[in-house]
Amino acid sequence: MDLDTGLKPPPEGPVVPEKVDSSVNRMAAGAGISLFGVGLGRGLDFVKQILLARLLGPEAFGLYAIGWNILRIIGVLVPFGLHNGVVHFGTPFWKKDDGALRSILTRSVVISFAIGWLLAAILFVLAPWITTDLFKQPEFLPLFRIFTLMLPFAGALRVSASATRMTQRMIFSVVSEEIVQGALNLVLFIAFYLVGWELFGAIVATILSFAIAFALSLYFLWRLFRPAFQSPSREAIRTQALLAYSMPTALAGMFGFIISRVDRLFLGYFRSPAEVGVYQAAAQLSIVMALVLNAFNMILMPMVAEQYHKQDMKQLEELYRINSKWGIYCIIPLVLVVFFAAGDVMTVLFGSEYAIGATALLILTVGQFINIVTGATGMILIMTGQQKAWFRLSMVIVVANLILNLTLIPRWGMNGAAVATATTVGGLFAIALLIVYRIHNIWPYDRRYVKGILAAVVTAGLLLVIRLLHLPSTANLLLTTAVAAAGFFGILLGLGLDPEDRAFMTYVVDRFRNK
Repeated sequence: MDLDTGLKPPPEGPVVPEKVDSSVNRMAAGAGISLFGVGLGRGLDFVKQILLARLLGPEAFGLYAIGWNILRIIGVLVPFGLHNGVVHFGTPFWKKDDGALRSILTRSVVISFAIGWLLAAILFVLAPWITTDLFKQPEFLPLFRIFTLMLPFAGALRVSASATRMTQRMIFSVVSEEIVQGALNLVLFIAFYLVGWELFGAIVATILSFAIAFALSLYFLWRLFRPAFQSPSREAIRTQALLAYSMPTALAGMFGFIISRVDRLFLGYFRSPAEVGVYQAAAQLSIVMALVLNAFNMILMPMVAEQYHKQDMKQLEELYRINSKWGIYCIIPLVLVVFFAAGDVMTVLFGSEYAIGATALLILTVGQFINIVTGATGMILIMTGQQKAWFRLSMVIVVANLILNLTLIPRWGMNGAAVATATTVGGLFAIALLIVYRIHNIWPYDRRYVKGILAAVVTAGLLLVIRLLHLPSTANLLLTTAVAAAGFFGILLGLGLDPEDRAFMTYVVDRFRNK
């Protein structure tokens, strides 16, 4: 794959045609809902991770992390890329051909659900080798077999929730996939822990939360696309074509999960479950940052598909720029907190025995920050029919990731795992940025970022002064967080918002006022 992009400077200044205004409003509405929903849902999941770490201890938490990450990596294959395919193929038929839309929706959900049960059965058979031979934890065998039951529900939920986004109304996907699943997972775990189930309760809570959320997403599909489900099915897109488009995205998605999660499995092979538990805590914190980008990408995905079908690349580029900028601005305060108080973050949230994961947290944050500043590169390649380019790049990077993990973890343990993951995550999205520019000649950066850079630099100076005070952990973390958020956004407001930023904030505020 030729990566010689021959980069040329982007056009000076923003290009904001009048027709972008309506798209900005739609993005603002969707992003506001997505940020709230994803923030709440993943926040609930993060609270569960904290409770798991504190109540179960590093060793049992490490076992949960091993099982969870195996299933998350394998589970990416369950949707078979149909969460992207259903949006790509379904969008042109929505409100235009009910029969064709019904066919795409039904096949996508049914195929993913069936694949989930198939993979669960395979893992059930392989469970003795995985738990006993590979990770030397034979006592985990019965629990891991139960854990595999989450696969069909989690995969089909991903597809059905994604399908609702064709309407560009994000409330349905975030309620089912994020809020309900996250809330049930937390509540059920607490209830099961109180009756003494502990690790078993954590696993059962996870399975039940995905199953109930999947049922809710099916109800939303029926509610949103009732005319389609009441019409005779018409196969406008053959199953082979649907799978041919979706399969490369599934493999690329699995490669992406391998890059971001296989480090915990290598760590479990070379080191103790307790070290995996500490690293899992640090890794969860770094992944929180990527959730902001995912929230914006949820609404951008159908908009990219829409503009690409219209061949309006100029508007697509402007949406890409605005989406990237908002994602970066939302995450900078959190990045600053980690840079200036990583040890306090680990100690206050998880406990003193997890403080040794501070260095790993810093390293992982660097990799995730590169992911965020490059914007929705992978999603743009997928939604514009370049899924094979994304697949090839992901395949190359995953090989590099495996080599680095095998080389660095035996020497440096969790810090070696962090270096391997940060290097390959950052490399994946940095190279994807150049590929997007080469293929589509679109670029997410312009002069509008100068204000954000200046605000971040000044805020970092303030945090450096706070660090020199050597405050106790809790006090330092609270003060650092407050100054990072208030300082960055306060300076940004003082420098003056761009027109689309004011439109975004006004629209989101109005939407919440009218609720």
